Amino acid sequence: SSLAQKLHGARNNSHPDLSNRPEKTDPFANAYTVASGLRVPSPMGDFLTLKALRESGGTAVAVSDDAMLEGVKHLGRTEGVFSSPEGGATVAALPLLKELGQIDAEERIVLFITGSGLKYLEAFAAPDNR
Repeated sequence: SSLAQKLHGARNNSHPDLSNRPEKTDPFANAYTVASGLRVPSPMGDFLTLKALRESGGTAVAVSDDAMLEGVKHLGRTEGVFSSPEGGATVAALPLLKELGQIDAEERIVLFITGSGLKYLEAFAAPDNR
């Protein structure tokens, strides 16, 4: 069997649309999201990320902070993992990518979840997240 590889990404929905940028992103002033790993006003490797997305036939979708935090809760309930909001972004992006036809329901996928929610306790301490 062969393994097809497509790169998909998730970003906070307060960042500008990336679909029309030819080679790199424009700096984003006052970037804010609870996921500090996604709060990058001007990423150094933006051109590499965009190149990988395009060459693999993948895409990037935007998710809200609330959706990221719900993704973290879902991971905790279903997998026993307390991930960072960035990990929650991958979970939140999955149904959007399926809806867009980027991921087939029968495909085997990998969500990269490399950060711990312990670094983001303040994001989970808000009254509406308890």
